[in-house]
Amino acid sequence: EQLAKEIRSRVQEKTQLTCSAGISINRMLAKICTDVNKPNGQFAVGLNGDVDGIHAFLEKLPIRKLPGIGKVAESTLKALGLCTAGAMYTERGVLPHLFSASSAQYFIQ
Repeated sequence: EQLAKEIRSRVQEKTQLTCSAGISINRMLAKICTDVNKPNGQFAVGLNGDVDGIHAFLEKLPIRKLPGIGKVAESTLKALGLCTAGAMYTERGVLPHLFSASSAQYFIQ
């Protein structure tokens, strides 16, 4: 977390622009975390093996925040009452019936 703070500070010092940072165990989660404390903030989840923290974070995350979920997929999922990543994961069995096999697999990875 300190490294991200240092990088953000250097970017602002050199460019006079702010930036946000997401810190997690993989690129997808880090990308999602980047949006949490915008502008000019940072957010970390899942560090030091905190799997429960990752689950708690994703459980309430709106589906639109997930990479690959656009307006059409969002409206389809919301029509079924699936508004969060947690709800989508719980009902993951319906995804292959709504989307292509590759899309369904991508959404639940």
